[in-house]
Amino acid sequence: IVAGPDLARVPAANGAFEEAIAHLHKATAASLSIRNYDCAAWAQLRLLILLFVASGPEAVGPLLSHTRTNAARSGDPKVLTALHVHVPEMEAKRGLLVSAEKQIGLALKLLDSNPNTWLLAMAEQNRANLSCLKLDFRGGIVHAERASKLSDQSGWAVGAATSAATLGNLYLFTGRFEEAASCCSRALDLMSEGGDNFSGTLETLARIRLMLGQIDE
Repeated sequence: IVAGPDLARVPAANGAFEEAIAHLHKATAASLSIRNYDCAAWAQLRLLILLFVASGPEAVGPLLSHTRTNAARSGDPKVLTALHVHVPEMEAKRGLLVSAEKQIGLALKLLDSNPNTWLLAMAEQNRANLSCLKLDFRGGIVHAERASKLSDQSGWAVGAATSAATLGNLYLFTGRFEEAASCCSRALDLMSEGGDNFSGTLETLARIRLMLGQIDE
């Protein structure tokens, strides 16, 4: 049953969303057939993220409701926290910043009583993103720096790359160009070539090098 979400990782990373979604649907159905709400909620959570990326917010409404139900049924605080950590990213992309902040607050309350470094890193990254959207760059730096440290502590490579790229942009916005270049370089070292995040970070680094007069680097 747990193989479904695991099998979905490679196709999802390669952009084969339909294949990944099929694996997650199978994992959800198999888990629910034996009332394993924990595994079902994890599979649905990953499915939620993929559907949002592939098809937009309109595609995730009913699934979000089902995921919340199964997360509650599981009784696992880690699953509930993960739900409250991931939903803000979707809410923020829809412009629902107040709702996103509320979800992060719920996640942080759960993390107070059930600490998890990986989920806390995600929460801090979301707080950094929200700060960027509100043009609170200094606040964003605080959260992104926390996310970076927590990602390293938890061994979350994707988070380390994301927080480094976020810090690169935030340092750029606040005039800390050398630090911005260093963070972008670190992010690129951690990212796979060819993706949108890699291309965007490479473009940011090029812009910083131009501003510093380092056009040959």
